[in-house]
Amino acid sequence: MACIHPLSKLYNELNGKLGDDDESKLRNLLTDKQISIRDMQGLKDPAAIFQKLEKAGFISEDNLQFLKTILRSIERSPLITNVLECEMELQKMKQLQETQKKLQEHRELEEQLVDGGQTKTLSTDGGITSSLGATSMLDYLLLSLKGSKGQIEYMGRTIEYDTKGRFHSLSEPLVFDCVATDVASNTSKKKNHFQTADEAAKATIRLLIEDLKSQNIISQ
Repeated sequence: MACIHPLSKLYNELNGKLGDDDESKLRNLLTDKQISIRDMQGLKDPAAIFQKLEKAGFISEDNLQFLKTILRSIERSPLITNVLECEMELQKMKQLQETQKKLQEHRELEEQLVDGGQTKTLSTDGGITSSLGATSMLDYLLLSLKGSKGQIEYMGRTIEYDTKGRFHSLSEPLVFDCVATDVASNTSKKKNHFQTADEAAKATIRLLIEDLKSQNIISQ
């Protein structure tokens, strides 16, 4: 089954919820301003109007503010909820793309660790750790983070992370908080308000590791 782009899905949802009076208000609002009279005559329904606005640059994956303004102007503010849900879906899609990019960087880094025809593996008990250094090892491990919840092995310790998205405001609907925990010592750290789950997890894990170092739980 083909995956429907979040914006196309949103346009179809709005199309089904806007009545004839709403469509008339929509056309009056935009005709001869954002959309020419001639072009508007060729648009059969609200979904087609939204698609035209997207092509003209008034609506984009990164900015749905104009669409929210339209819904307020035609007195259908409750439908802004649909727009907010779309923004969350778009954010998840971007996170997936970023994860795929990180995985590619991870693979490229692994290729750089090839020595004598054999790939070295980062361990927490010496080996390549001594040649790369603990900081480089942490960078490597953070590149391999997958999803909003998981764990990494660092310097012989298991560190779990749990990232959650939450609604923040209409201008910034989705932000991410993360809790990272050193399992053995049950030491936890939390950081809030990041644009992506990936950024939240990385920053929180780094904060936890710095705290463990300050307590001499792990070596500097």
